Amino acid sequence: MFEDRLRQVDFRFTRNFQAGRSQVRANFDVFNLFNAGNVLRLTDRYGTSWLNAVAVMGGRLIKVSAQLDFQNLGSDTIRRVRQILFLRP
Repeated sequence: MFEDRLRQVDFRFTRNFQAGRSQVRANFDVFNLFNAGNVLRLTDRYGTSWLNAVAVMGGRLIKVSAQLDFQNLGSDTIRRVRQILFLRP
């Protein structure tokens, strides 16, 4: 009644770029790299659907993202960013 163990491999590639006083981090993620289709849940009630798969692991997913980090910003720069974003000083 027990299924095989879950075999999911995730992969992430990250690259940092320096742009003045800020830093940009580019990310490339692949979840479920080998596209495993493990059974997560079975029907455990006796009947015609006994031991049928109810839930299986999701397919391969690719995600591309970026993160912008500000470093050592002065109060003038912060005030300017707030004005651009229409926030009160």
